Amino acid sequence: MEANDSGTAAADAALLLDRIVSASTSQDMVSSLEAIEDALKARTLDPKEIVRADEDSSILPVLLTLIQTSQWRDLPVEDAPTLVTRVYHTLTTLTTSSSPQQDAKEICDTLLRQPSPGRWLEALIDVSCSSGSAGATQGLATVSPYARVMALQIIEHTARTSPKITQTQLLQAPNGLHRLGDLLQPAPIAQPGDAFDRALYDEQVRNQALLLAATLSRWSAVAKVWMFDEVGDVVAQLAIQEGGLTGGNVIVLDCVQLLAQLLSHDAALADLVLQSPTLGPNLARLLDLRQAAQFQSPTSTGTRESTKTLGNVPSTSDDLDDLLATPDPKVSTLQSQEEVSSKIIVPRLTPPEEKIVTAVLDILAVVLESEAVRNVVWTKQKPLVSLVWELALIAPPPPNSPYPCAVPSITLQQRALHVTALYLNNRDTLDRHNGVDRLLYLVCTGGMGTRLDQRLAISFSALHVLRRTLGDTQTHEMLLHTLAPPMEDVSMDDENDEAGSTPRGPKPPLTVVPKLLNTIFENLHLLDSDSGDRHAQERRKVFLAGALGGLSLFATDEASRSMMLRFSSPDGKSLLEALMEALEAEAEITDKSSQNDDFIRLVIMRFLAHWITEAPMVVHALLSSPHSTVLTEMVSGKSRVAVLTSLLLGLAMEHLNDESQCGGWTRSGLLETFAQRGGGISKFMNRLESFKTETDLPWSGCALEKRTWDTWYDKSVLMVRKRVVQELTLSGDDSDEGDAEDRESEIGPDSKDDHDSRGNARMLQRIVAQQAAEIELLRDAVTESKLQLNLQGKAYFMVQLIRSSMREPA
Repeated sequence: MEANDSGTAAADAALLLDRIVSASTSQDMVSSLEAIEDALKARTLDPKEIVRADEDSSILPVLLTLIQTSQWRDLPVEDAPTLVTRVYHTLTTLTTSSSPQQDAKEICDTLLRQPSPGRWLEALIDVSCSSGSAGATQGLATVSPYARVMALQIIEHTARTSPKITQTQLLQAPNGLHRLGDLLQPAPIAQPGDAFDRALYDEQVRNQALLLAATLSRWSAVAKVWMFDEVGDVVAQLAIQEGGLTGGNVIVLDCVQLLAQLLSHDAALADLVLQSPTLGPNLARLLDLRQAAQFQSPTSTGTRESTKTLGNVPSTSDDLDDLLATPDPKVSTLQSQEEVSSKIIVPRLTPPEEKIVTAVLDILAVVLESEAVRNVVWTKQKPLVSLVWELALIAPPPPNSPYPCAVPSITLQQRALHVTALYLNNRDTLDRHNGVDRLLYLVCTGGMGTRLDQRLAISFSALHVLRRTLGDTQTHEMLLHTLAPPMEDVSMDDENDEAGSTPRGPKPPLTVVPKLLNTIFENLHLLDSDSGDRHAQERRKVFLAGALGGLSLFATDEASRSMMLRFSSPDGKSLLEALMEALEAEAEITDKSSQNDDFIRLVIMRFLAHWITEAPMVVHALLSSPHSTVLTEMVSGKSRVAVLTSLLLGLAMEHLNDESQCGGWTRSGLLETFAQRGGGISKFMNRLESFKTETDLPWSGCALEKRTWDTWYDKSVLMVRKRVVQELTLSGDDSDEGDAEDRESEIGPDSKDDHDSRGNARMLQRIVAQQAAEIELLRDAVTESKLQLNLQGKAYFMVQLIRSSMREPA
């Protein structure tokens, strides 16, 4: 019975195929094509039966002729492209076996090769890119948008199923890629009297072409052809025509992600892209947060007050530099946010709009990888650079003031800060945007964050922008202005222009460093009124972590570190003494409290460790402080504070020059402290090494700052290890070989063995020291190799990041 059914099905399949080949009328051909499609969908006809048919009975030449000419044996067939593309689509997407992927590849490979290689794919391109069929001169109907969309879907499916053959034939097809790229052109605005074929610009065809382009652009060869054909400019213009940032249209997102994919293959194309007069301005328009939907139409967001109260942006000024004025740093972030949120609208970017802005930032990360390209962008694309900076510098407006633009999420703002730090760290741009003050405001307050982790992420991200942008010359000048403030304005009125008259003029504002010092001194100690206030405690953490991090930027060399010893509070207490007292106070609070909150001590210990590095004067001041004994107690245990305290004292041992000025501290005494209170030298070093994997640190919310910390920490631990090895191996070798030979003649035979033992010990110490030096050289070589690998893999990482963000078509 089953054999009879199989034979009947085979006979029916052969009959269907024979009807196509031997059709004598147009209606017979149409009904035959529809019957083939129905049989494929009903799975009564195996797709492989069609592609495996003998040459005489194969319908593939018939289908190809129909789709190209809309006729068979001089017999015109109405709407043949639509009928044939429906058959092709069903044939390539439906399988009946247990291995659909393998069968789909076999079918697509056959269609690509038969009846001749490349002919089938060229026919699909002809259908996709033409508003009329090849036989339009005979009065045939034009190709429907449905057929064109179906043809594009078939090409996309074939490219995914048989990528190698498809790529080769696309590159060989006459103007194939150029014609497919033209489908992405925005529809021109038809003027009266223009002969404008709207069918050629059907939106459905264009949208499907956009999905196809997203698939084909993953091939480097295709991407390069399209970039030289200025498809990138076309895609950017299409994104603007579809509404730009406003509303977060999915077509706009597809355009931006396609542009990122096109640029991800070859960074050398970035220079070519930036020569376009339209691409840069169009990308800038996509970053203009004033175009966001909630900012454009505030009443549509369900806000609490009228649009009049919400303060539309003043029409007399449209400059984001003026609109995003620096808020008063003395006003608490939480307080100002509560006041603003209760009185005015907070327009925010919608999730689709956030995706568009993120995709644009991904494009900039690819384009600006080259330093030469960055220099060109800084000078020739200033509007684009300024909008990225303004996105990074978003902060709460002054109380009762409207927001100048839509507010991004914390994640997006942090992404903008990272792009600014890595690629747009230009000092002229920093000055043009009043960047130092505005970045320090973010550093000390956390900006728009509402949770502690969010505020810390913004704080340390802004800190890293300053770290990458400020130069040594600027930081030295700011330090000098702190110790010797700028002269006051000595201009006088004409009537007071006499000898002995008192100059009059405005008092100069506080410079950057005094602002940071004031913030530190005001938040070093927890007020009794804030002991039970969680928000006040979190605010103190952000203020102190940010201010100490900002101040550490000015400790660039031994001279600047030594100058910082002269910093003092208004009551005359030095910065170093204030920090040591705060450490002692925090230790007492921790001992009395059941909670082990080591945040404050961690940020202070990091600052101190950075401060004393390569600064013997600071080391002497630290160890001679009456509060330095607290460090001995803090070394004990396995806590994170104990590890950083061990590192601090280890660095002090390295940079300790004059033991007579250290209040009784010596290198041997520090080594003994590590041995006794640190559980032994081995455990002491193991704790320092194991801390390299610690991820839950106050600055861990910023990947760039965490990377900076890791690099500095590795270098510092290596420095401490070298010093420990030197102290252990060379402390007893205080004489050279010549002295040893002189003493050898003076010793008696009874002490000869002891002398030999000491000589062997010294030789062993020298060998250990030599091996330590060789290991150090090997470590440096490995570090250099890792750096080169990281640089080579960075481009690959960006490509994978962009590809993962590409929206998969349905």
